[in-house]
Amino acid sequence: MAPIRRRLTRLSALVGSSLLLSACAFLDAGQDQPLTTFEPGGRFAEQIDSLFWLVFWIATGVFILVMAGLVVILVFFRDKGKGDQKEPKQLHGSPKLEVVWTVIPALILAGIAVPTVSSIFELTECSPDAMEVEVIGHQWWFEFHYPEQEVDTANVMVIPAGQEVCAQMTSDDVIHNFWVPALNG
Repeated sequence: MAPIRRRLTRLSALVGSSLLLSACAFLDAGQDQPLTTFEPGGRFAEQIDSLFWLVFWIATGVFILVMAGLVVILVFFRDKGKGDQKEPKQLHGSPKLEVVWTVIPALILAGIAVPTVSSIFELTECSPDAMEVEVIGHQWWFEFHYPEQEVDTANVMVIPAGQEVCAQMTSDDVIHNFWVPALNG
């Protein structure tokens, strides 16, 4: 009886914490826009979003193939309990198999790497007419300096609609991470 009660307690804790964490998606941050990366706000954010979905679906396909292979192995090669099972053929040192399971992941990684690297190069270039913003990370807050407008703001970055912004980030004290959800990074 105790193991069943322990399992039910663990299951209840898991379900309860899952419900609690999923409820965070319904919280309103008091802003006009939700803090989500799934509604990209600009050309560069859409490019990052497209790359994310490409990698996501490739990873999903690999996951499904691996799980299907695992199910096939578990069903067809399980011990049937007859006692007369012979040892399966060992494939150690099979050059054909080793080439196949080396080439396939390499092709998958190349398929992901090519659009990723090209996107990185495109996203790091600033056009000459882009508005320059200096982002300075301080402990507990960010400073935004607009050199062309000679304006400084704290914790609020203002981006004019339709204007490309080139943000240069530095830190005043420690390592910081600046991330805007609608811009996908």
